[in-house]
Amino acid sequence: MKIHLRSFFVPLMIIGAFFGSAHAAHAATLYFSPSAGSFKIGQTFAVNVIVSSPDEPLNAVSGAVSYSQENLEVISLSRGGSIISLWVQEPSFTQSVGMVNFEGIVLNPGFKGASGKILTINFRAKAIGTAAASFTSGAILANDGQGTNILTGMGRASYMVVGGAPVEPKPPPTPSPTPPAITGQRISSPTHPDQGMWYASSHVAMQWDLPSGTLGVSTVLDKSPAAIPAAISEGVFSSKSFDVDDGVWYQHVRIKTAAGWGAASHYRLNVDTRKPALEIHTVSRSDGTEPHVKFLLKAEDKGSGIAVYRFQIDDLPPVIQPEDGSHQFVTSAVIPGKHTLMARATDRVGNFTEVTVAFDVQALNAPTLTVYPSVLRTDESLIVRGTTYPNATVTIRLRAANAEPRSFAIHSDDHGNFSFITDERFAPGRYNLWAEVMDERGAKSNPSHRITFAVASPLCCKIGGWEFSAGYLFGIVALILLIFLFIFWSMWHHLTRVRRTIHEGMYRAEAGLHKAFDLLREDIGQQIKLLEHARSKRELTEEEGRILARLKRDLSAAERVIKNKIRKIGE
Repeated sequence: MKIHLRSFFVPLMIIGAFFGSAHAAHAATLYFSPSAGSFKIGQTFAVNVIVSSPDEPLNAVSGAVSYSQENLEVISLSRGGSIISLWVQEPSFTQSVGMVNFEGIVLNPGFKGASGKILTINFRAKAIGTAAASFTSGAILANDGQGTNILTGMGRASYMVVGGAPVEPKPPPTPSPTPPAITGQRISSPTHPDQGMWYASSHVAMQWDLPSGTLGVSTVLDKSPAAIPAAISEGVFSSKSFDVDDGVWYQHVRIKTAAGWGAASHYRLNVDTRKPALEIHTVSRSDGTEPHVKFLLKAEDKGSGIAVYRFQIDDLPPVIQPEDGSHQFVTSAVIPGKHTLMARATDRVGNFTEVTVAFDVQALNAPTLTVYPSVLRTDESLIVRGTTYPNATVTIRLRAANAEPRSFAIHSDDHGNFSFITDERFAPGRYNLWAEVMDERGAKSNPSHRITFAVASPLCCKIGGWEFSAGYLFGIVALILLIFLFIFWSMWHHLTRVRRTIHEGMYRAEAGLHKAFDLLREDIGQQIKLLEHARSKRELTEEEGRILARLKRDLSAAERVIKNKIRKIGE
């Protein structure tokens, strides 16, 4: 599993509680040793990349080294003696552009000192001139729980390549009648090429060099770092394959020549094929609404050791946490509800174990809305008041029909009271409004009950589910008055005709006037009741007040007129 160092910057800051409190960063530098020298064409020399952090323990280091590829070439990179515990990016070089790159982590408690070797670059001088080496980029992260970059300087190096005959390998000595004994030979493994690293393969392939005149080979594979194979030949062979169990093994080889048995050579094999053991438990909470949930880990890897943990809640982005010995994980603020935490422990080889644990976070009590409108005019401000927890953040959600809700954040006072007032003018229609609360810990509530209110134009009355403007009501009254005048005119016209039959006309006219007056009184009275009912709910507008007074006056006047007419008919 390849992980880039930059992916650790944010997690290292998130998990600061596991490494200690943050404090001021100190100076740390990258430099070369040696930083100068003179070498002949063809000569090889080693340059160490060193980190210095004498005041502040470091947790991770990365860098890019540029060198003059016209004058130098990299033969190999060596990690022997490095302070790096876990290589995020294996040291590599690109000869065509003259660049060496590295990224690594120093596990807790980190490295603190003036001379920490990161790696060794083996150069060969290839052309006369001045060869420069410098850091084009770099980062040194403090072991302060925040991933603070404490890099303050990067050194440079300058090497002189001078002329002269290329350094040729020395010819082998002329064999003597009695050749010297073999002092050891190079052992390598194509399946486990680095003695300092762990591998997840139990199948091992070994190979070694056979000098000229080899008469026999003796090998031993065991867990002793300095075992000596017996002086008994197993034949003449230069490779061997076998399967081993997990653990640290050593391959020992001795070669026999005419001079006798040589010294033993040794090669370390680190094999880890088993997954780590991992258990996770939720730490009990006295308050179920606490949004920061703590978990305890019981993890063990008897082979290469655990390198990192990966934590993921539901479908949220995962959190990567290096093994720091704390064996605990604390979530960021989690929303109310049931959740699942997936924890993964990965060893240095890449073997991993995953476990899941379910947990839940209770919701805070929802806010209570105490003041809100049922009808709002387009020229009025929206006012909503309520109660909740003291000094908490209240989010008001407001949604028009068939639209996405909008959010407004306000704060409650020391007594838990809050007010939401907006001068925004709303278009006519129906609206929904509700509230949610979040306290200082980050704990949240479920939504409150939803209220519905209507926004209407000014000079408006609402009767049942119908809304009428004052102008519309005035038109109705005017129509009724016109009808009244028409009826009155019709009745007066007929009275001139019924004078010949006064008794019949009197009764008919009186009955007609009573009927017309009853109809008029009922219609106008209904309008007066509607306006009186509206006044009991809210203050009437000036126009509505004038209409109500006018209706009462007109009804009283009509009543007097009708009574006079009936009296005259009776006369």
